Amino acid sequence: MRMHALASILVLCFITTGCTLWGKRAPGFSGATGGEQLQRAFLDEIKNKHWTEVEQRLSANFVLVTPGGVFDRAAAMERIRSLDLKGYTLADLTVRPQGADAVIVYLISVDGTMKGNALPSDPQRVVSTWQEVAGHWILISQVNVGR
Repeated sequence: MRMHALASILVLCFITTGCTLWGKRAPGFSGATGGEQLQRAFLDEIKNKHWTEVEQRLSANFVLVTPGGVFDRAAAMERIRSLDLKGYTLADLTVRPQGADAVIVYLISVDGTMKGNALPSDPQRVVSTWQEVAGHWILISQVNVGR
């Protein structure tokens, strides 16, 4: 009888605390548990103009490919710093994990400017490749193939 009562109390405790026991995940990279969260954390850092954090997330040999050309890490950071990202929407997102890598394919619609010029309002197809190194995720390449 005591065991039954104890089991009932334990079940009641789990039921009443199950949703709040562990709390919410931390925002940004520290709380990211999947590819979509990584991509959103990166975009949020750009939106918030946290350039140091953005730069720390780019691998030493990062490459950016856009319809306008191919950019190494330094040139990509220059382009990123020229962005004034007001908002974005991700759609049709898929994550393809492969060991320590994750390939994320998605459509992005953005609201903002680059060097004062409006960014395209129509959705753009993007492929981002992330790699986990020493417990941290870094972006090793990003390809914007346009529409």
